[in-house]
Amino acid sequence: MQMNNSDLKLLLVHYFIKVEKYKADLVESDDYISVLVNPKNKTQLIAIGIGELSGVEGKIFKVKEKHTSGKREAFNVLKISITEESFKDVVCVSNLKEAKAQLIKDFPKITSLEETKQEESEPDLSEEEILESLKNPNSSENKKLKKLVSSMNTQTAVSMSLMVLFCIIPIITFGLWIFLSTKVDGLAHTGIASLFFGGSNRALTIVGHQFWRIFTYGFSLHSAGIFGALIEVAIVLVLYIRLARYTEGIIGSWKYAFIMFVTYPLTGFFLSVMVPGMVFTGILGFASSTITVLGVTTWNKKSDTVTLFSKNRLILPLLVMIMYTILFKDSSDYLIIVTAAGISGSITLLFTYDYSRPDFYLAFPIIMLIGLILLPFIFLFVPSYGIAPDFVSMYTLAFYAQTGVMKTNYLNNIIYNLNGWQFSLQDINGVISLVPFK
Repeated sequence: MQMNNSDLKLLLVHYFIKVEKYKADLVESDDYISVLVNPKNKTQLIAIGIGELSGVEGKIFKVKEKHTSGKREAFNVLKISITEESFKDVVCVSNLKEAKAQLIKDFPKITSLEETKQEESEPDLSEEEILESLKNPNSSENKKLKKLVSSMNTQTAVSMSLMVLFCIIPIITFGLWIFLSTKVDGLAHTGIASLFFGGSNRALTIVGHQFWRIFTYGFSLHSAGIFGALIEVAIVLVLYIRLARYTEGIIGSWKYAFIMFVTYPLTGFFLSVMVPGMVFTGILGFASSTITVLGVTTWNKKSDTVTLFSKNRLILPLLVMIMYTILFKDSSDYLIIVTAAGISGSITLLFTYDYSRPDFYLAFPIIMLIGLILLPFIFLFVPSYGIAPDFVSMYTLAFYAQTGVMKTNYLNNIIYNLNGWQFSLQDINGVISLVPFK
């Protein structure tokens, strides 16, 4: 069914506000003529109405006075009338096809405008109706909100991959720890267990050239102990996986996957290079990244039902993460949370930025992302003091040799040649021992 004049006017106004970043002059706009202003655009003022546009010149004059400092200052005006008639100095259109043809020269993006856009937009709701939609989103008239709520209970390839990486594998490594700690003396130590099952630190990951640890540090939950690890997995399964599915629906699958699978190793690499003396493990980087992505995609949008619902989704996960880190975690986990948030937030800003209207704020995510990526590479080649003998790292390597996971010669190379520690692993009566040089 063809659009009537009122619908076409509303659709064009919506396009100029949402896509071309105009703002309505609420004083001069009325039921018949909408006056839109964007001082940064080549065409600074647009007046859209139906029919003859009576009184439009007076409205234009008043708006020009507000936005210009002198009579001769350039202020380009475009008048659009929804009509089948013809008026001087007015773009007259009677349907969307004509509007595209007349306006495409100055506004190329209008080619993507479709009649269905207006039908899909959220209806105007009262405060009571918005509150009811937030309480019962499945009964809302907003189709996008219904789809997003449904996505929280729908498995995707991305959400399944995240569940395997940050739930299934950590559970498996935790079970192996419980089993092996009864067989190998000393493996019950949470610090050693953290490194044994993939945790990252500078001594082993960077100096010891075990770079695979930047991909495995999230598989280990041992630093929080048995009780903390069980709570951490439960929280991720119940809370953050659902939030991840919702966030994926907001920003799109490939963008969300790119952000998560780039942020995770970059976080491990940055911290392993820049913060010697700490072991980095756990899945809070995943939680932090998901919260940040959803936060960045909603913080500057208008307060429609979907945006309000999205912001409400952030409250509980954020509070849970804060409380959990206070109760069970240490300073290394705060560093993971902050670094992951910085990387994921910067990438999200670059994905969601309006490049048609560049401004100074674009520099912030670029500078942050370049810094977080380049700094560790620079510090790899900056001469620094050797790391003091780290017995947790050395005993971890001893248990690798004891369990047959890695060869003793390879591990001794990490201890002595790469880290410069005056110790070696030796087989004494069938037991791998750490022996100091005399």
